[in-house]
Amino acid sequence: LLRQEPTNPVLMAYTGTTMAMKSTTTMLPWKKMSYAEDGMAMLDKALAMLTPAHEAVIQHGTPGTLEVKLLAAKTFLGVPGFMNKGPRGAKLVSELIASPTLTSAPVDFQGVVWLTAGEVAVQEKRVEDARKHFARVIDLKAKQAGAARVQLAKL
Repeated sequence: LLRQEPTNPVLMAYTGTTMAMKSTTTMLPWKKMSYAEDGMAMLDKALAMLTPAHEAVIQHGTPGTLEVKLLAAKTFLGVPGFMNKGPRGAKLVSELIASPTLTSAPVDFQGVVWLTAGEVAVQEKRVEDARKHFARVIDLKAKQAGAARVQLAKL
């Protein structure tokens, strides 16, 4: 699909995330790094490709900008710390929760965003923010509400 639409940042982000995930499927350390770095480079490119036109719904009822940022954030937060992508992932999560278009996204997408924001807040030892974010997931009645309840119980 990306070959057919090379300027589509959503397809680029999905391809980058998939490429980064391939790093968990190989035993060879140089292959692991290659897959992870190539995937994150594609995510960086997808983020750079975003324009105001991508605020429109592209697929799954979600604005393209939100989908790209969430894919990048989740991937950046999931790679090992030595890759130094965690702060960028946390910044993207902050941008997502501050986005005025987030409320127009499907409830389950919002649930993923708020759950991720809560997890970032826990890592950053911002307990009150984490509680608010997890409570938001529950208030939305998103399918992630059970996971949010578990996270709240841990606080």
